[in-house]
Amino acid sequence: DGEVITQFPAVPCESLGLLKMDFLGLRTLTIIQNACDLIKKSRGIEIDISKILLDDQKTYDLLNRGDTISVFQLESSGMQNLCRQFGVETIEHIIALIAIYRPGPMEFIPEFVACKRGTKPVEYDHPKMEKILKETYGIMLYQEQIMQVVQELAGFTLGGADILRRAIGKKDVKVLEGERAKFIAGCAEHNQIPYQKAEAIWEKISKFAGYGFNKSHSAAYAFVAYRTAWLKANYPVEFMAAVLTSELANAEKIAFIISECREMGIKVLSPDVNSSDIDFSVDNDSIRFGLGAIKGVGSSAAGKIVESVRKDGKFKNFTDFCERCSSSVNSRMLECLTRAGAFDCFGLRRSQILAISEETIRFAQARVRDRLSGQGSLFDLLDDSEQEEMQTVAIPDIPEFSHAEMLHSEKELLGFYISGHPMSEYLELSKAFSTVKIGQLNEINDNCGVRLAAFIKTCRFMVSRKSGKPYAILELEDIAGNSIECMIYSKTLEEIKVQGINLNNEMPIFIEALTSKREEERAKLFAEKVVQIENVYNEYTDELFLYISEDDKYVDKLRKLHQICSASPGNIPVIFGVNAQSGESIFVETTVKISLDEKIIKSIRECLGANGYRIRPNDHVPSPRAQNGQYKRNKPPES
Repeated sequence: DGEVITQFPAVPCESLGLLKMDFLGLRTLTIIQNACDLIKKSRGIEIDISKILLDDQKTYDLLNRGDTISVFQLESSGMQNLCRQFGVETIEHIIALIAIYRPGPMEFIPEFVACKRGTKPVEYDHPKMEKILKETYGIMLYQEQIMQVVQELAGFTLGGADILRRAIGKKDVKVLEGERAKFIAGCAEHNQIPYQKAEAIWEKISKFAGYGFNKSHSAAYAFVAYRTAWLKANYPVEFMAAVLTSELANAEKIAFIISECREMGIKVLSPDVNSSDIDFSVDNDSIRFGLGAIKGVGSSAAGKIVESVRKDGKFKNFTDFCERCSSSVNSRMLECLTRAGAFDCFGLRRSQILAISEETIRFAQARVRDRLSGQGSLFDLLDDSEQEEMQTVAIPDIPEFSHAEMLHSEKELLGFYISGHPMSEYLELSKAFSTVKIGQLNEINDNCGVRLAAFIKTCRFMVSRKSGKPYAILELEDIAGNSIECMIYSKTLEEIKVQGINLNNEMPIFIEALTSKREEERAKLFAEKVVQIENVYNEYTDELFLYISEDDKYVDKLRKLHQICSASPGNIPVIFGVNAQSGESIFVETTVKISLDEKIIKSIRECLGANGYRIRPNDHVPSPRAQNGQYKRNKPPES
């Protein structure tokens, strides 16, 4: 543009009296605007986010539940816990939490929470400090507070207070020594504060100023945080749709956010050529996947499809779609749309649409050419319904793709599973026997034994250059879409091989492992044992409880249960819980021991009902490894 740009160092400019300003661009601001646009589109409500009230109870309830995923600055697990402990009631509280949750002031969080809760008295070193530090419960949290304290106690000018703040931040020893003497003398002159008291206050100032946060900075962040929390609390569907759109390029984050949507009770619907927008959109009380987010389609083709629906109405069938959009969508895009489920609205199987797609495109293009050239046909004399019946490609009666194939296509094209999950059929098994979820592992200490269900997202076999021994690196994913890296060393890998287990992608397993955590890094796992999903019941069941009532079918049920147990002898003790007609519940230990699998569980469920049995899992997890043990922890083999 011919604009002249120059660069000068900040310090000389400030020395000359110039003002340096930093401007920070935030993607969160785009999320907020997109959410407001979706609210207007779906509900007809115009939101001026700068004018929302700061006393919204639903917003503070959300924060105090720790329900802060996708809430700006407050979504980390540590912040979630802090919100729950503290009890957020005002915007000032949010400002303070953002300022204190940083290296340095974090050590004062217990005191901060205790003072707020009233379990610890708030103490001030001098009465004049109360009005300055009251909002932060006696803790010098902000740089502005430090400047106010030296002004109030020692008579510093505003400019002098700012010089002190900068000197402390830069650890300028020479300047600090002069400022210290000036402070102590000022305390004596203006407030008759004894030398020792002034010295103690100075030490606190020096300590706090080293990490003191600029309140105006924290306040700006807090207002953005409040606005995102307000949107999530009051318009959750629109807000989460906007969040999903902002993460289109990050498939793992998309999966995580969709898991959060499900936790919130929000359905995420598959893409649909008649209902989807380019980006994620709102469809009644659900979120609709955007056409532009399907791999292999792109925003340009998606835009043409969306525009056609807006201009000429919904597509009547697949042929109608091809007639109206064949110039914008090629055969590869049609395949991607089909496998992603975008044509499910036409009532055909995905396999059928793929089978007729090439012929339908040719048929549709011929009709468009005839129409543009002014040529008609005898079919034009028929009404719309008769034309639709006569002028369509024959649809073959072929079976649908397998559920596994459909899930694989969704994962490939959408970045996550939308109509199910490879672990869905093992959900009850996971709940019964897992000691932790993948999403909780970052909250667990290093070197802790865990047991969990997952499926293998990727599996890489490698050989250590140093030892020549094989090892494997797995990426595990659970039903919530959370993933974690898992290392399998040669010893465990050999044990797995001896068991006849062949690890491969998309294989469901149970795994026993030790956690590995370093500061500022995501948790990892070191596998100690892998259990095939079909062996989980026998591996981890401690006892099986069978509940029967003393009713007219009591004897028949006992006979049936005897047959089931006799047909599958094993090592799991069976205990009967009998609800007697007198109202008493009697537990009877037996000598019966059973072997369990999904087939036996199904038979028991058919006999006693879903609530007629209970499995007591054992608590077996790997013992923590000695730090000087066989393997050096946190350090993978050299490959």
